[in-house]
Amino acid sequence: MKTNLLTKSLPEVSEDIAWQFINTTDISPNELIDLAISIGKIADDGFGMDMDFDVDHAKVSILSSDVVCLLHSSKEKKLCGFALLRMAKLQPSKTLIYLSKICFCKTMIGKKCGKKLMTLVIDRFNPAVISAMTQNPAVLHLLSSNALLSFPFTADYTSKLGASIVDSMIANDFMSLADIANFDDLTGIIKNKYGHRLGDYPSTDIDEYNTLNRDNGDSYLISSLYQI
Repeated sequence: MKTNLLTKSLPEVSEDIAWQFINTTDISPNELIDLAISIGKIADDGFGMDMDFDVDHAKVSILSSDVVCLLHSSKEKKLCGFALLRMAKLQPSKTLIYLSKICFCKTMIGKKCGKKLMTLVIDRFNPAVISAMTQNPAVLHLLSSNALLSFPFTADYTSKLGASIVDSMIANDFMSLADIANFDDLTGIIKNKYGHRLGDYPSTDIDEYNTLNRDNGDSYLISSLYQI
């Protein structure tokens, strides 16, 4: 991967890891290919299965995002994680961030990489809400911790605020037509989003909440409120 991409806005290393934020408009065509290859390898490692996240698919995911977050490890001497962020307005003065993808290599488990990322994202962008579509218990816990409210766990999408979050997700094309058709605003579940279980992560007490069926590819739309 090109040195200039990996050193743009690189933060000071904390312990042995550092998160880097890159605007997608700053990524050159050659850098995009290198980054797509790296992201595909991280996805296969992190999910514990062949995600078929080929270069073209990864490139589309990157280019549809506003910000790419890259996890560097001085110990591993390579990229060990990524997250893709998309920005939208929830209200004229409020920001919604859609966390469209997040994944770490298994060597990063237990190092609080996600928690450090959320702290940086909130400090940098000051979002009112961060949303994600996921069936991964770790991501559910990550987004719901330290939030004022977390849909659908402490509030549901039938409320005025919940409905406005869904409206923003739809208006910005973060949800597909299939997502919309299969979405239950009371449980926050999108039925059969992935068609199968998406990773080898362990089961937790959240697994059976609201009839989520991971083996059928169900996903939550989780939205956490960080400011009113």
